[in-house]
Amino acid sequence: MKREELLSSLVPIIERIINEIEKLDEEARSIIKGQHKDEDVDALELTNIIFDKSGCYDMFALGYHVGETEAGEL
Repeated sequence: MKREELLSSLVPIIERIINEIEKLDEEARSIIKGQHKDEDVDALELTNIIFDKSGCYDMFALGYHVGETEAGEL
């Protein structure tokens, strides 16, 4: 895929993400809370939007900074 084709295919996706970021963030926090019931999901800091259609995310993912661990930043 040529660069121009790639960029033009991403524009509608990026526009939708921008328009729906609050809803997407709420849904992501709900999923995280469902898997980690004892965690304060409100303390999570939304830091990244990751585009990776070929990888494990299928299209994009939201990234949250949860702090430092012995293994480094999560």
